[in-house]
Formats: sequence, C-alpha cells, structure tokens
Amino acid sequence: MKLKTALITCGVCLLPILFGLIIYDCLPAQMLIHWNIAGEIDNYASKEIFVFLLPILMSGIQLLCL
Repeated sequence: MKLKTALITCGVCLLPILFGLIIYDCLPAQMLIHWNIAGEIDNYASKEIFVFLLPILMSGIQLLCL
C-alpha cells in the first residue's frame, strides 16, 4: 500500500513538469519566484529551474514524508 501511495503522490507532484513542457516556449526566460512585503519583485529563477527542479523537489519531499 505504501508503494502505491508513493507512486500516486509522486506522479501528482511531477505533473507540473508535463504542463511546463507543453507551455515551455511561452514562458519568459526569467520567472518571478518571490515578492517582498511591499509587493515588489525581489527574486527570479530561470524557467528551467521553475519547470524541472521545483516539481522534482516537491516529489522528493513527498517521498521523505511517507
């Protein structure tokens, strides 16, 4: 049962990669990732990090929590 849960939750966490690949060409080179308390942008990340690394990190954290 635990393996089935892990596969399902990791699959859900990795779905944004599929969506990111579909819209990859439409994304700007630098993605906004943080705003300060005044609502001003104060941090950017490349679209590669946004599309690939963040979903992989989410999946890894999910596996650690099981």
